[in-house]
Amino acid sequence: MHIHFVKMDIDQTTGDVMMATENERNQDPLKQWAAAWRRASAVLEKERIASMRRDDYDSQLVLLDDAIDWSIKHSPLLQTSGLIEQQAIFQRIREQK
Repeated sequence: MHIHFVKMDIDQTTGDVMMATENERNQDPLKQWAAAWRRASAVLEKERIASMRRDDYDSQLVLLDDAIDWSIKHSPLLQTSGLIEQQAIFQRIREQK
């Protein structure tokens, strides 16, 4: 099995795609892969934070609240939490071993 890696990287300050350095091109492919993900993680984290700042969380919370209310209204009332049934299943598994 051959693993091929694109010899490119992302500039952490600008987010621009750039070619890997000569030293990085001479590394073991798995080390190249790990190094690329380490560098990409900084860019991905910046994008995650920017995305959270862009999103309108107040409207998202209203939608989530509506979804929870709907599920509560349309779910059957349970007479048990299921803990007793779960413990019975675990007991049967122990007995089978």
